[in-house]
Amino acid sequence: MARPAFKPTKAQRGEVARAKATGMSDDAIALGLGISRGTLLKHFALELDAGAAKRQIKVRAALMAQAESGNVAACKAVIAMMETASAEAAFRKQVDAPTKSEPMGKKEAARIAADGAENGTEWSGLLPN
Repeated sequence: MARPAFKPTKAQRGEVARAKATGMSDDAIALGLGISRGTLLKHFALELDAGAAKRQIKVRAALMAQAESGNVAACKAVIAMMETASAEAAFRKQVDAPTKSEPMGKKEAARIAADGAENGTEWSGLLPN
């Protein structure tokens, strides 16, 4: 007789999302649930991929609520997160910005054009490299 197909519960989905959000490996999560890694990947793909992000949103919202209510430790944590986000945004802006190269001068263009000009002519073997 065949084993019944695995059906994940809402509680298991939450456990997987929390475990992944806190850095647990897929193998450890599967072991904790008593299922194979393949079953975990098949039935909990969304929780494994987006679970950490969804949990982080909830934790950040709770932290922001605490900061807004006057919790000094939460205020400091939120300020640190904001500073990090601002620094990362500035860095991305700097990295993604197109770099402008200075226009090439006439002498530099002539030198580049002259390099290798003898190739393919009767002069190619006579001139030093």
